[in-house]
Amino acid sequence: MSLRATIAVNYFGAAVTAVAPLLALPWYLTLLGGELFGLVAFMTTLQGTLNILDAGLSQALVREVAMRRGSHANSRPNELADLVLGTERLYWSAALVIAIALLLANGGLVNHWLQIDTDLEAAARTAVLGGIALFFLQLPGSLYRSVLVGTERQGLLNATLTTAMVARHLGGVL
Repeated sequence: MSLRATIAVNYFGAAVTAVAPLLALPWYLTLLGGELFGLVAFMTTLQGTLNILDAGLSQALVREVAMRRGSHANSRPNELADLVLGTERLYWSAALVIAIALLLANGGLVNHWLQIDTDLEAAARTAVLGGIALFFLQLPGSLYRSVLVGTERQGLLNATLTTAMVARHLGGVL
């Protein structure tokens, strides 16, 4: 892919990622009302936590993947695969531990943090479970994003991100 096409694809992906939540926000507010909008705040908190946990590891992985991909002569044949596999284990393990902790705290999150009325408690628990599932899948997702960037597959990456972002917010509205 040419440099211009790569830049264009990256800008398009960034634009969809930025605009999709803004377009969905009015429906979220209308459908949820003020009380249940705390669920959106919970999802935003999980997203922020995800970014903090990543703490630059995915950016370091981009660099390492790109360097190992570019230096075939000085590396072992499976070095890149070993790097990705080791990092993959770390990401999935961390995601699993955090998801289990959040599942154990689900009742407290709904009752004390979100302060949901009892008639909406079942729906709120389901929404929190959905948020936990998204978190569980998104944390390791940053690993795969880094590998795609490091191997210069921005077209595939942005097509995937755009589809996921539209599906995420369309699903949220539905």
